[in-house]
Amino acid sequence: MPCTARILGCDVDVVEDPNLLLEGSALGEWRSSINQIALADNIDGPNSGETLVHEVIETINSKLELSLKHSQIQALGAALYQFIRDNPDLVSAVVVGEKIPPRAHARGRGRK
Repeated sequence: MPCTARILGCDVDVVEDPNLLLEGSALGEWRSSINQIALADNIDGPNSGETLVHEVIETINSKLELSLKHSQIQALGAALYQFIRDNPDLVSAVVVGEKIPPRAHARGRGRK
């Protein structure tokens, strides 16, 4: 899974760290001194995605000096991950620069 993410125009290494959970209860960590996001190597599924989104927000918070509280970052991370997960067609259209699908915003809302 090691890869590089582009965040605010900077390359950020995303790595798995087998020691992360052993050192505490964190599933992820933003390491500003080395421009790296570390994720516990034994998480999967929703925890993996939500943790990555959380750490991306931690990175943005740090780089832009937003001074968000950790509780705010947790709430934003969970909400943004849920949005990404629940709206794959919309997210895909945004990523590739296509027109937003007409029903992407109405999915699950009973609209026609």
